[in-house]
Amino acid sequence: MLAYAFLNSHYQTGLKNLLDRAVLAHVELPVELKLEQDWRKIDEIPFDFERRRMSVVVARIVDGHDEHHELICKGALEEVLACCSRVRTGTDAASMGAPDAPLDAAMLERVQQAARALNEDGLRVVAVAMKELPPSQTVHVVADEAGLTLVGYIAFFDPPKD
Repeated sequence: MLAYAFLNSHYQTGLKNLLDRAVLAHVELPVELKLEQDWRKIDEIPFDFERRRMSVVVARIVDGHDEHHELICKGALEEVLACCSRVRTGTDAASMGAPDAPLDAAMLERVQQAARALNEDGLRVVAVAMKELPPSQTVHVVADEAGLTLVGYIAFFDPPKD
């Protein structure tokens, strides 16, 4: 999950917030992900306050030539969940190919309950979701932020503003 959050924060061109800076502080991830060798940015769907989320589209290069395009979305839990139809259930971070399950009512309740518990502890929750896109697709729009797989969420302390 952290790898997807890192890729989103690394490749987005908008203002880097506290969460982005905290995720990018994991200086080991570019090496673990082979960032320069195995990834490149394809496109971006910028953040806006109506959607309360943003996405990057990245190419993952496999075996030096095959590309898999992945849309990685990060944003407000409710807004990202509204775009998800599946949830990542495994924890195989090395392969980034863990099994998925339908985001049914019971699973949705589990996710929302965990987020509420984090909120009650004073933490802000940001969801991270993804989906594969065809490499032939050259234009990426907000409508592509549908049928996503929730890969997880990040909780962090967001101090009150003056």
